Amino acid sequence: MKKKAARSLEKYHHGNLKESVLHLSELHLEKLGAEKLSLRDIAAELQVSHTAPYRHFANKEVLLYALAERGFSALADAMESSYLKGKTFREKLQQAGLAYVKLAIAFPKRTELMFSASRKAEPRKIPESLSREGDRAFVGLHRIVLEGVQAGEFVQEEPLQLSCTAWSLVHGIATLLNGGGFPLPLGSDKALRQFVMQSLLTLETGMLQSERKSE
Repeated sequence: MKKKAARSLEKYHHGNLKESVLHLSELHLEKLGAEKLSLRDIAAELQVSHTAPYRHFANKEVLLYALAERGFSALADAMESSYLKGKTFREKLQQAGLAYVKLAIAFPKRTELMFSASRKAEPRKIPESLSREGDRAFVGLHRIVLEGVQAGEFVQEEPLQLSCTAWSLVHGIATLLNGGGFPLPLGSDKALRQFVMQSLLTLETGMLQSERKSE
């Protein structure tokens, strides 16, 4: 116990308390939900004074905004990685969709928080950094669709409309899976991957320019 406390104090003195609070809060969020998340409990588990976390997070609302921002940052990074890995725009979109669903089901409470934090708050209260990361996440997906349209790989329709459709599809899949009401058994990673890919392929048959030409 003394060693654990020493490690916590060492991290604190080296300026890592903020990251430690965020990491542990994310774990508590998934286990307990946003309502039961407590800065005091986080401080106790990190073995620092109950006031220490407040030096980085003025209150619980600020902490929740930071967790939502963390989620959007991870999503934005996943969109960027999908863009870089895919050889074609179809592959990029499929990778992005799969990454979206995997992140959402890995962090269901965080995902719920991400899309409720800004909706419930007054616009002036939303941190600029949260809005920026949320925009970066969507722009990451939109970039794939926009450039796919410009390259002639996707149908020549309004890119924003297509992006919103793709976003809605994968978000809907994730929401249904997290809610436990999904009718198909997707217990394995392979089954999940196949379903998401097939869903996006179904969407793409209405997006690919080559498919439209053959009709």
